[in-house]
Amino acid sequence: MKVSKARLGWRCAAIATAGAGFVIGMAAGLDAPAWLFFLVSVTAASRTGIARDIWISAGGAAIFATLLTLASPSALPMAERLAGLAFAIIAIGFAGFTLVSLRTLLGELEESRNELRTFTDSVPYLIWRGTPEGGVDFLNRRYTDLTGHDHDVAIAQKTWRQCIHEDDLPEYWSRRSYALETGTEFRAVFRLLHANGEYRWMSLIGRPVRAPGSDAVIRWYGGISDAHEEVLAQQKVAELMAVLENRVEERTEALAKSQERFSILWEISNITFAEQDFSEAVVILDRLKAEGVSDLASYFAQHPEVLRACIAAVRTVGVNPATARLMGFESLDEMLERPVATTAEDIELIMVKQLELCFYGRNDTEGNAVLIGKDGLRVPVFYSVHRLPDEHQLSSLVDLTLQQRAEEMRLAAQEQLARANRAATLGAFSVSLAHELNQPIGSMMIDAGIALRLTQGGEPAAQNLPRILERVSRTAERISGIVGRIRESISGRERAATQVDLCRLAQETAELLRRDVQQAQTTLDIDCSRGSALVSADRVDLQQVLVNLILNAAEAMADHEGERRVRVSITPSSEGIRVSVTDTGQGIPTNLLEKVFDPFFTTKAEGIGMGLLICSNAVARFGGVLQARNRPEGGAEFFFTLPPAEAESAAA
Repeated sequence: MKVSKARLGWRCAAIATAGAGFVIGMAAGLDAPAWLFFLVSVTAASRTGIARDIWISAGGAAIFATLLTLASPSALPMAERLAGLAFAIIAIGFAGFTLVSLRTLLGELEESRNELRTFTDSVPYLIWRGTPEGGVDFLNRRYTDLTGHDHDVAIAQKTWRQCIHEDDLPEYWSRRSYALETGTEFRAVFRLLHANGEYRWMSLIGRPVRAPGSDAVIRWYGGISDAHEEVLAQQKVAELMAVLENRVEERTEALAKSQERFSILWEISNITFAEQDFSEAVVILDRLKAEGVSDLASYFAQHPEVLRACIAAVRTVGVNPATARLMGFESLDEMLERPVATTAEDIELIMVKQLELCFYGRNDTEGNAVLIGKDGLRVPVFYSVHRLPDEHQLSSLVDLTLQQRAEEMRLAAQEQLARANRAATLGAFSVSLAHELNQPIGSMMIDAGIALRLTQGGEPAAQNLPRILERVSRTAERISGIVGRIRESISGRERAATQVDLCRLAQETAELLRRDVQQAQTTLDIDCSRGSALVSADRVDLQQVLVNLILNAAEAMADHEGERRVRVSITPSSEGIRVSVTDTGQGIPTNLLEKVFDPFFTTKAEGIGMGLLICSNAVARFGGVLQARNRPEGGAEFFFTLPPAEAESAAA
C-alpha cells in the first residue's frame, strides 16, 4: 500500500518520541517491560495517527507502569520507587502530548499540501517547480491535460523534454543555462506537443527563489501559457513587415529614379515650370479665417491692401530654364529676384485664384494670363497650378503665342469664308430661283402660245381664251409669290404663316399641272377623305412642295412601261395631317436613297439637284420632316406630317 510522505514522517516521529521516553524511563529506574509495553503501544497507536488512540496508549502505559512499580519486588525504598513512577508518568504524558502535537502539525501540513495541489491543478496554466540545479520536481495537472502524459511519470522519467519541438530545444537550453548561471529570470518561447498531435507555441517564465539573507537559489517557480495565436500574429506581422520593407525599398528606389527623371525634366524640358512659396501668405489667410472671413474674393475687393500684402508675401523659389527662355531671361537668379507683383498683367486676379487654393483647401486652378518678361516682353500663356502639401504651388505654363497668331489667322480666314459663304448663298438662291421659276415660266409660255393660236383661229376658238388667260394669271401670281419669298429669304425676313387647306391646295395644284401630267402620260389622283385639312403654313411654299413632288414622280416614270400613276394622299394621323406622294415606277436605288435630299444631287440629265432640298427646308419650317422610301408593292413614296392648325392655335 502506498504511504504518503506525511504519514511516513508521522510514524518516524512517533517511534522517535517513544524511544526517547524509553531512554528517559530507563534512566529513571523504571522496569524495562513497562517501557517496552509503552513503546509497543505508542507505536501501534501511531499507525492510525488519531489523538484518542495515542492518549489511550499513553494511559495504558502509565497504568501498567504503576502496577509494575507497586507489585514488583525491589530493593529500593518505596519513596524512591514512587518518585520514579511519578517521573515516568510525566515522561509518558509528555511523550503523548508531543505525539499529539506532531500529529496535529503534520495533519495541517498535509492539508496545506493537498490544498496547494488542488489550487495548482485548477488554474488554466501549466505550473512547474524546479530544483536549484534546474531539474523539474513538480508539474500540475495542466501538463497532463495538454500533453496526455502523466505528470508524475514525466517528472520521474524526465519525459517532459521530449514534448518540446526539437527545433526549439537549442534556444530553450541556451536560455535555461544562462538563467541557472546568472540566477536571473528565465523566459522562453517554444512549441509543445499536445495530446492531439499538434504542436502549439507556449510561453514559459521562471523566477528564482533565494534563501532568506542569501543569494543562493533554493527553488525555481514558473508557469507556461498558450501563446500560439500571439506567436502566429507576430510571425504574420514579421512577414508583413518584411514585405513592407521590401516595398519601401522598391518605392524608395522608384522615387529616387522618379526624382532623377523629374530633375532631368525640370532642367531640360521645353515645358515651363515655376514653384512659389505661399507659407507666409497662409499666415495672413489663417488670421482672416479666425476673424470670420468666408468669402475671400469679396474681402480682397473691399480690402485691396490685404491682397497686396499677401502677394508681397509670396516668393518664387524655383523656375526651370524653359521658363527663363520663355520670359527672355538668361539667368534663373534674375527671375527669382523679381517681385511676384511684377510678373504678369492682371496679377491680382491671378493671385486671388491661387490664394483661394490655400484658403478653401482646393488643389488645382487654371486660366489664361499675359506674363511680363524681360524688357517688357509680353507672353500670352495658359497656366495650370497645383497646390503642394508644404504650402508651395507648382505652376506649368504653355506658351500661347503661336496659338494666338493662329487664332488671328483663323479669324481672318473665317471672315473671308463668311464673305465666300454669302456669295455662295446668293448663288444658291439664284439656282433655287431658276429652279422654281423654270416650271411656271414654261407653263406660261405654253399657255401664251395656245392663246395666240386661239386668237388667230376665229371667234369659236376664242371662246376658250378666258380660261387660258385665267390660268396664265394664276401662274403669274405664283411666279410673283416665288420671287417675293426668295427676296424675303435673302433679306432675312420671315413670312407670316396662314391657314392653308391642304385638300383645296392639292386640287388647285393638280389643275395647274394637268397639262404637264398629261404630256408625261401619267394619271394624277388626289385622295382627301376629310374634304378639308387645315394647317398653318405659307401657301406659296407648300404649293411649291407639292408641285416639285408631283413633277418628280411623273418624270421618274418616264421610261416605265407599265401603269403610270401619281397619287397625292392627305390623311389624318395621331401626329397631325399626313401628306403622301406615291408613284408606280421602279423606285429609288437603295444606294441613292439617303442622298436624294443632298444639295446639287440629281439623276436627271438636265437637273440641278435643288428641288428636293428646297422642299425639305420648306416642310421643316412648317414643323414637319420630308422623308422618302420605296414601297413594298413598287414605286417610291415621299411623305411628311404637319400639325393641324387647330392644335397649333390651341397651343398658342
